[in-house]
Amino acid sequence: MRFFFKILSSIDIQQKLTIPSDSLAELKRTLPDEGGNYSIKLPVKDESGREWSFLCTFESRFDTSKGFFSSGWVDFARSRSLKAGDTIYFRKEHDHTYKIETRISNDYHCDSFKKAREQHFVNFEFCK
Repeated sequence: MRFFFKILSSIDIQQKLTIPSDSLAELKRTLPDEGGNYSIKLPVKDESGREWSFLCTFESRFDTSKGFFSSGWVDFARSRSLKAGDTIYFRKEHDHTYKIETRISNDYHCDSFKKAREQHFVNFEFCK
């Protein structure tokens, strides 16, 4: 099961990773529904198998929902020396574990966008 990929902004790295709105509903379906505004610790494995714990927060206001990763995510981003323009892929595996992969911007090009679309990532941004 795939959720999203995202090209990171400076706010994503320094403060919190905002979950793309078109991927939010699918992610929420896989987690316990606490209703309204709530946070849940989400265990996530990186490419090397190291486990991280991201605080995943959901907010609902005026018919809009927002979600983001905060504590744990910022530590992960710093440990990887992520910067604006780098890309993350976030998904749930068949064994019900969550996985995150990173690509630094120097390695990123249009072929990666095509691969993401072929793998049915929910949030797809086109190459310029």
